Amino acid sequence: MEGLGQKRLGVGLTLLLLVGPLIVFVLLSLGFPPVIGNLMAARAMKEYAAQVHPEWRAQGHWAGYDLVGGGYYLSFSDGGEKRSLGYGGLVVEDKEREEALRKKLYIDSVIRRTGLWVPDQNITMWSARWSPQMPDEAVISVDVQFYGGADEPIPDEAVMRERMADQAMLAYEVLAAHCPIHRFSVRYHHRGTEGKQGGMLWNRITVDLPQGETMTRDHILTGELVTN
Repeated sequence: MEGLGQKRLGVGLTLLLLVGPLIVFVLLSLGFPPVIGNLMAARAMKEYAAQVHPEWRAQGHWAGYDLVGGGYYLSFSDGGEKRSLGYGGLVVEDKEREEALRKKLYIDSVIRRTGLWVPDQNITMWSARWSPQMPDEAVISVDVQFYGGADEPIPDEAVMRERMADQAMLAYEVLAAHCPIHRFSVRYHHRGTEGKQGGMLWNRITVDLPQGETMTRDHILTGELVTN
């Protein structure tokens, strides 16, 4: 009997090792909260599409979850064409509409012409999302990244904040002249520094401007500094 029990235990452990990773993958692929989050995201994307793209038809009632980029997605059909929307942070990602707005505002041209995109020095990213409750008003986010040289001393927090404020205000003043900004992030990486899990160590300050109000230098100098 003892041998039979040990055999059953061994089989059970083997099954657990084989099935366990699959269970974890399935749970992660559901997003958070599991099941409810998938259904709520699908509902939000269908609500948005009904107002903005009434000709689109949702391909199901269940939103998938992107394990790599994060956020939910849902497929639609438009006659013979396939479409897709994304969802995260209570707003919808509509890539086609975002690209159209980017072109209308000449965002890429403005960013490059004003020196807000210099490879290996500083990068400025602009994105537009939409709330299902207010699909006519874009929610604009700007993310600025810049770098310090490995041959330079690592700045203390006060100096780092001043540099982050300089870079942030430069980008903000340029882009705010073309559209309201509702969320602004500035990130600084000092070359040669690594995070606890390896990879690049970023210092980030994020400013929420829900009504498109004006961002000031003080927002960066006093905002929460997150390092990861």
